[in-house]
Amino acid sequence: MTPKLKLSENLVQRLHSIKEEKLGALYGLMYDGILLVVGMSVEVEGTSFQELQSHFPTEVDFCGIVTFSSENNNELSPNATDSIQEVIVSDNPLLLKRVYGNSNSINAYFYCNQKLVEVQYDILSESDICELFVHIRLKTQLPFVCELSSEAIFESINSLQKKVSSGTVAFHVLNTSVYLFGTEMEDPSPSVCDLYKMAVFNHIEGTVGQQGKKLTVSQSLQNINVMNISMMQKCTRDGQTEGGCKSAPVIHHIKSSVNGEFVERLKVVLPIDALCMVHYERKASELYNVLVDSLCRSLRLLERNLSRGSQPPTMPWPYHFLPSNLGHFFTIVYPKKSDDELTSVRRTFHKQFCLPENKPIFRKGNAHVFKDGSCNSQAILINPHVGLPPSGVKDGEVALVQGNYSYHHYMQDKKNDNGWGCAYRSLQTLVSWFRLQGYTDKNIPTHEDIQKCLVDIGDKPPSFIGSSLWIGSTEVNYVLDSLFGITCRIMNVSSGEELGEKGSELLMHFKTQGTPIMIGGGVLAHTILGVDYNKHTGDLRFLILDPHYTGSEDERVIQNKGWVGWKKVSFWDKKSFYNLCMPVRPLCI
Repeated sequence: MTPKLKLSENLVQRLHSIKEEKLGALYGLMYDGILLVVGMSVEVEGTSFQELQSHFPTEVDFCGIVTFSSENNNELSPNATDSIQEVIVSDNPLLLKRVYGNSNSINAYFYCNQKLVEVQYDILSESDICELFVHIRLKTQLPFVCELSSEAIFESINSLQKKVSSGTVAFHVLNTSVYLFGTEMEDPSPSVCDLYKMAVFNHIEGTVGQQGKKLTVSQSLQNINVMNISMMQKCTRDGQTEGGCKSAPVIHHIKSSVNGEFVERLKVVLPIDALCMVHYERKASELYNVLVDSLCRSLRLLERNLSRGSQPPTMPWPYHFLPSNLGHFFTIVYPKKSDDELTSVRRTFHKQFCLPENKPIFRKGNAHVFKDGSCNSQAILINPHVGLPPSGVKDGEVALVQGNYSYHHYMQDKKNDNGWGCAYRSLQTLVSWFRLQGYTDKNIPTHEDIQKCLVDIGDKPPSFIGSSLWIGSTEVNYVLDSLFGITCRIMNVSSGEELGEKGSELLMHFKTQGTPIMIGGGVLAHTILGVDYNKHTGDLRFLILDPHYTGSEDERVIQNKGWVGWKKVSFWDKKSFYNLCMPVRPLCI
């Protein structure tokens, strides 16, 4: 019996965006007799669909292929036939036929007994997926020693995978008293939903799943909560497996030379940071095997990096990415190299996912920022505008900042800049956007860094350093250019009322550049994160991030009190002129 089929809305949009003949792979997961397809890649010379699977969260597997054609051809090409036979996780591989042109259709088939059986499918939105699945993050470290050669690394990683798969590890659901061992749990086993409720008890508000289970569930993967897992290794031997016999201590002597020749060895602590995607109603007793698979998938990525990277290998590190135009997590293990040295690696991933090659998506700075689930009042907030209600403009067009930024405001970093540091803080927010989008790995400048820069370029006298003097849009432009090589466009308006006539220009900025804007007028500075504009009525709202806030990093207070929110044109002073510093996104990969 073939499963029911569901496609993610994001996947459907990506399929419709491709209008040339290609062969691609599909990646999905099974639950309750349903195959949900969330990912797609296309064929690139020198790459493998099966190998790419390891970069997806565990449980998301290579499940079928997709063909792109201008004609609805019932015959499969030899290449497509070979590829569909590589699918080993399902007895009924999936085939999607994307026909572009006049029909512009997507037809779905399961490959059963060498025949194609057409099936209907439903489309799930991102919020639907968030209500059905939780992402689980496993973080730990494993010591690793072996001979320094590709063959030895491969064999040693395989041995390590067998060891962790043999029941020698246990897992702890953080913030709970739940431990998962290789043995069966007592019946009735709690669900994954129950574990998640325990892990995020203080955040329970909404509703998800069946049987009235209640917990907070994000409607967006970008802001999703994650259940965190740690791992422990068994230190003692099981006496029963040893036949009850005791043995003398064993000393393992590793020779440093073979036949008189010096042998190099690799000794590292492997950083394990793995994701899996699990249905809320799955039994907790089934999680152990899922987590072991997740651990092994992470080890495969580390092995490839150590075996195929530079010699001698550099320390590998896993990064999780969640590009908005993919709609799913994707993990890459990078060696300790600069982003410039990894350009060719990133370009391959861009080609596999048909992503634009004029902006960073897989730089280290693009890595997803996870919520830690704590109530740390000092943690810098990321994207505090997410979750705000609509602006109120009827039939308006909304364009917002594209990507992540951090909220910088008065009194942070133990710096008392209340009353004079608003433009400094807005500048820091702008720089944070470029950091989190991967355009720079330089630190966010302090007030002293900013002042020193302005002195070094001759804009301010030496006495400016350490002072409490204001800066404006012009100085922000100078610092972005001098410290980060960022070009900005300056918009001047004679009054706040005139700013209300710039809806089209601001809308175009956020649609094409997507960068936050620093605006200065009179003695105040703010950050504009987006606009909602009705070009027919002229009605305009500004999404404003206010750097004058002096409280703790409490998102609810910041949203409810209007420190981030939609503002009318009347928010701006009619008698003040304003300068807008509008950063331009660099073209790079």
